[in-house]
Amino acid sequence: MNAKPGGILHKLQQALSSKRFFYAIIAIAILQALWYASSFSPWVNDESKHFRTTELFTQQITPFFDSQPESWDKAGQVARSGSYLFYYLMSWPLRGLQAVTSDPSTQLFGLRLLMIVFFVIGLVYYRKALLHLKGVSAATAHVALLAFVLTPAAGLLAGMYNYDNLAFALFGFLLLKSVNMLYERRVHADDVAIMLIIAVVLLLVKWSALALVVPLVVLLAYNQWRQHGKKYIPRVIASFKTLHRPMQMTLLIGLLIAVLLCIERPIQNMIVYGKPNPSCDVVLSHERCMKFADYANYQRTLAAKEASFEPLSLPAYIVRFWVPKMADTSANLIERGSSSRLDIVAALYLLGVVSSMAILVVGWRRIWQHKGLRFLLGISIVYVVLLIVKEYGVYTQYGIPGAIRARYIVPILPIYFTAVLYVLWPLITRYKTISATIGLIGLLLLAQGGSIISHLFTAPASAYSSQASSNVNQQLKTVLDPLVYGK
Repeated sequence: MNAKPGGILHKLQQALSSKRFFYAIIAIAILQALWYASSFSPWVNDESKHFRTTELFTQQITPFFDSQPESWDKAGQVARSGSYLFYYLMSWPLRGLQAVTSDPSTQLFGLRLLMIVFFVIGLVYYRKALLHLKGVSAATAHVALLAFVLTPAAGLLAGMYNYDNLAFALFGFLLLKSVNMLYERRVHADDVAIMLIIAVVLLLVKWSALALVVPLVVLLAYNQWRQHGKKYIPRVIASFKTLHRPMQMTLLIGLLIAVLLCIERPIQNMIVYGKPNPSCDVVLSHERCMKFADYANYQRTLAAKEASFEPLSLPAYIVRFWVPKMADTSANLIERGSSSRLDIVAALYLLGVVSSMAILVVGWRRIWQHKGLRFLLGISIVYVVLLIVKEYGVYTQYGIPGAIRARYIVPILPIYFTAVLYVLWPLITRYKTISATIGLIGLLLLAQGGSIISHLFTAPASAYSSQASSNVNQQLKTVLDPLVYGK
């Protein structure tokens, strides 16, 4: 009796470890993304704003501006934005689409397909980085990535047009290079140069990624210095000299361009405006910025702030607002309260957030003893701390717990899930039958709102891009309705 289940569980572990299982994860991610891309108008995660800003960059050859035309003010301050490179790069495929069709919806769909490509590339890089961690099994990495793509905040992001998808791919590349350097005894100058170039590109694609790049670079530099000491720089130079001349020239040109881009944007912004990524009213007038919806909404919120408002302490804010809101927006991108939430999966994510944090606290020694996971989780912890501090600042300034969204932690979710599974793995392998049962129950509960299901049941009719897509989704909803409790 015991041999048969053991054999089945062994085959299950083999299946989870296989490359085919990872291909299945990619297939799930692509299907979810295509579902969103082909069904919805740009209505969440600032998608319409990203598209509108990209259209502006098609109007000139370079991404640099002497001044900003007033006709652009609906997009906020664009001329000195720290996050401009995404729009400029994407303006070129958009120009190609504009040459083929004048329909904005078709153009948007084409750009959404490109976002899916970026997301899949990111998944490949993350998988390679996780598999390079010594002691982390392929099954662990694959289950973590499956949980990741089944999180609606991550899964649907792949089909949306915004800079998060390109940033996800770039950060995945940096993670892979970092892990390789972490375990590599030799110094490779080309890896160092490429990492610096990609880090600059990532920052100019999405300036808030600074909170990811800084801890990654600092922790990696600390590790390299501990390993090589004062010999590190001479070894980098010696390694550079061994490279072929074309590679040397390519890397030097890449580093020079990265330096010039930094001087032109964040450094010049710091000198002129006092911030590397200045807010709208620092660059433009208040009146012009009021044409920008985000700025206007925050100004109205600030005007409505009660004079008697007393903010909660930071720990109380985290417990009262941050953790519940992060859990909620993991499966509730629409953010319309109970009307856009399926209760079972919302409770599941809240339980998952609380229990996973407890697991990491209890198992911190196991993480600490693992060089690679300690490094990756260190980056994640610093990032989350910086994110909380920033969002707490929004709360104290405007009097509302705003800007708390699960999509902001998407880049670290695969790391987080892997760390939790790594702590639990000795128990999972010891109690395989119980673990498989819990996993199956988890998947069944995800059927109550994971993946695309929450949005399928809660999206308003006005969100669909056409009547045809609305009809298809209504038919799909009818099929799934008997399986989803309470809907």
